Amino acid sequence: MREDHLPFFSFPGKGSDYVSGRDVADHLDNYQKALGLHVMTSARITTASYDSLANIWTISISRSGLPCITVTARHLVVATGVGTLGGVAPAVPSIPGKV
Repeated sequence: MREDHLPFFSFPGKGSDYVSGRDVADHLDNYQKALGLHVMTSARITTASYDSLANIWTISISRSGLPCITVTARHLVVATGVGTLGGVAPAVPSIPGKV
């Protein structure tokens, strides 16, 4: 299995070894739309509990400037991002030919 794509959707072929940030963002946007995923960014989970009998998560979510919401879901994915590494900036090497 190649490691340059998400499940079910290969990254669109480009003529270069490197892709732009815009191409990556477009691919992620198309991915969530094609699979009908509900993606929330800049959200904070305030509580999450799992009901093992019903196989359901109950999740309270707060979003800046918006009312807190409660949702139920069979699956929960939490992507914390780079900003949660205690202020550590990622190491980005200098690569010849990188756009």
